[in-house]
Amino acid sequence: MQKGEPLQKPPRLGLVSTDEPFQKLFNQGMILAFAYEDAAGSKVPTDEVEEKNGKFFKKGTDIELKQIVAKMSKSLKNVVNPDDVVRDYGADSLRLYEMFMGPLDAVKPWQTKGIEGMLWMKPLRKLSRR
Repeated sequence: MQKGEPLQKPPRLGLVSTDEPFQKLFNQGMILAFAYEDAAGSKVPTDEVEEKNGKFFKKGTDIELKQIVAKMSKSLKNVVNPDDVVRDYGADSLRLYEMFMGPLDAVKPWQTKGIEGMLWMKPLRKLSRR
């Protein structure tokens, strides 16, 4: 193939009945995380938040914060690292939790406590390794 030469379609082998193997584009939903904002609507990083009696406050102050669900971001420090989840709970538990979160195209908040419900997988993993 020469530079600037148009790409050619691969030859048809007759294995599929259509030119395009996917008839419909399916966009997956987004997994969100908890975030916090003050009365003015400014977002507060999660490492600057403490919980007292079921309410959330900016650390070292009496400024009450509102817990919201927002897109995961490094600036808000509400990102959940999948490597940490796999290390702590196992890859199968992570996959199962994601499947049980709801429809694939829905927007859902991440809750680490929810993955703890998948810990019944642990004894099964031990059995499968024998």
